[in-house]
Amino acid sequence: SGNADDPETYVKLQDPTTSDTLSSESPQTDGASPKLEEQKNLPGFQALASGRGIIASFEGSGTQVLSNFTTDQSYFLIIATTGGPIKVSVEDNSDKRRIFSRPLGNGITTYETGKMDSGQIEVSVETDKGINWQIIAVKDG
Repeated sequence: SGNADDPETYVKLQDPTTSDTLSSESPQTDGASPKLEEQKNLPGFQALASGRGIIASFEGSGTQVLSNFTTDQSYFLIIATTGGPIKVSVEDNSDKRRIFSRPLGNGITTYETGKMDSGQIEVSVETDKGINWQIIAVKDG
């Protein structure tokens, strides 16, 4: 199983080096980089919504089943998290399904689902108690 871990480790090490100008110094400054310190705060509901109407918004940490919300139009879920592992599932009119999964790791990640169908929606979050998250449902359009 040693080899199975290598690709994930490689990807995690490569993440902070997406900018060519930083690639030479990133590995040494990872822990002390002021940029990483600033990113401990999640973006906030308005930033995640990007101008779209917010149907429901939640924030918290650790494992939770969120309050149901009902929407009469299709919507998107946007998830922001300070680390992993984390799994987010949605239960709606049809079934319960996982919509987001992140492996062990640090740093802010933001994810937006594809268009989801209207109905009564229940969102579940599974993660460690030290992991903070924000989840919003926004209107389609």
